[in-house]
Amino acid sequence: MKKTIWMSFLLITAISLTAGNLAKPRGYWKLDEGSGAEIKDCSGNGFPAEAESCEWTKCGSRNVLKFTGSKSFMQLKSGTVDQKLLKNGTVTFWFKLDKAVNARLMQFTDYLIVDYQYPANYLAVTAVNGNGKIVRDRIARPKTGKWYFFAVSWSETGIAAYLDGNEKMKSPLDKGLLSASSKMSSKTQNVYFGAMRHSRKGFMRHLDGCLADIRYFSATLTPSEIREIYNSEVKTFSETSKADSAAMPKPAPVKKRKTTVKKIKKYPPVGLVGYWNFNEGRGNVVHDRAGWIGNMTAHGNPKWIKNNSGYCLEFDGKPGGNAVYLKLARLGYFNQMMASGSPMIERGAISLWAKPVDGGFVPDPEKRNQGWLFFWSIIIEKDKWRTLVNDPEMMAITFMYGPKVQSGRWNHIVLSWNEEIVRLYVNGKLIRQPGGEVVINTQKMMNLKSPFYVGVMYPWVKWGWYKGYMDEIKYFSCPLSPEQVKKEYETGLAKVKI
Repeated sequence: MKKTIWMSFLLITAISLTAGNLAKPRGYWKLDEGSGAEIKDCSGNGFPAEAESCEWTKCGSRNVLKFTGSKSFMQLKSGTVDQKLLKNGTVTFWFKLDKAVNARLMQFTDYLIVDYQYPANYLAVTAVNGNGKIVRDRIARPKTGKWYFFAVSWSETGIAAYLDGNEKMKSPLDKGLLSASSKMSSKTQNVYFGAMRHSRKGFMRHLDGCLADIRYFSATLTPSEIREIYNSEVKTFSETSKADSAAMPKPAPVKKRKTTVKKIKKYPPVGLVGYWNFNEGRGNVVHDRAGWIGNMTAHGNPKWIKNNSGYCLEFDGKPGGNAVYLKLARLGYFNQMMASGSPMIERGAISLWAKPVDGGFVPDPEKRNQGWLFFWSIIIEKDKWRTLVNDPEMMAITFMYGPKVQSGRWNHIVLSWNEEIVRLYVNGKLIRQPGGEVVINTQKMMNLKSPFYVGVMYPWVKWGWYKGYMDEIKYFSCPLSPEQVKKEYETGLAKVKI
């Protein structure tokens, strides 16, 4: 009996000691002031924060900070995040979405961000490691009107994200966060909550919801330590979530009315959804033979050239009123697929045939020496094939490099992607990148408001105009396997010969 009591005492003591060993936060903002714009740092380290255009509201008996969805954000004051301490760290906070909109919950320096992505309704974590490579994962689909506990921790070798105390993401992080690199200026060590700060456009993507209990540690917390923080507050926020849900007004019943609008299919087929084979031979419209995306309009003075399969189009590469380029203006279908969660956006492939002339471009005064074939993706730069992945989430650009351009010969280019990586193929062969597989935000890539251009970056710039021929452009709603790419290459060889 004495032995049992003694063992129980040792167990309780061990648990108590473990609970007391939680690292002290470098900054701790409870967000329970209830009024004013200055947020007190409860860690005792003297790092107050500042709220801009925010409101205060109640979460049960405590106050929380309300972000209005327009102009509001919270900023940690200079010096809170020390570059020397960024090799390891943890940030935790509670959040509630009042309205589903594109929003940035946290921008911890420019290289660790947490976003709510709408209309896909994902909570996404993005980081840039010391080599400049993007690490990204979608961890959950939070609901509006409910409180959630979020945590992210990192070290020089890895990063992990948690929701309600459960691990949802675990990825390697080579050389830690880029923010901790000695090459980065101390000016990059800014932290914002509730909005995205763009270097040129200012604040945007404002949160419509609430935040509470933000903690920043200059140490990498373990899963058990993160769970401990979650357990200490879960009762307060879970009870409030139930009360908020019960208090939410029920939507008024909508009267159904007859409509004569023709119904369209919810999703396109898995496979070929856009196909422009250039066999018109005249005019300025390039028809989409697959019928799912839309026709392209040829601008300038298009020249149709006869070949084995019919016709191809010549691009003269000269900026000006009569220069040739194609425009796909109706992007509503891409965004409609995005809103309905279609895999067409997150998975796909672009295939085209190109025969560059004189390197594929006309040299320009700025010596950029580029020829843009397919908008924001397939490019010729100087004497090599290249792809460009524009990432507006991170305000960064990722490049993939291919082999030397063969002028005067037909080349088959394929860009293929899934939810995680993007691959480049040239003439049926996979082009391996020095840094390994390239990560891409496929959700953002096709959620565009501007048109697609073929043969030019933008028609109003004086550089980037493609010079040569183009034929057989295809858009697939699924990635192509190496075998499928090889088949496309072998099948197309006989068609494109002039």
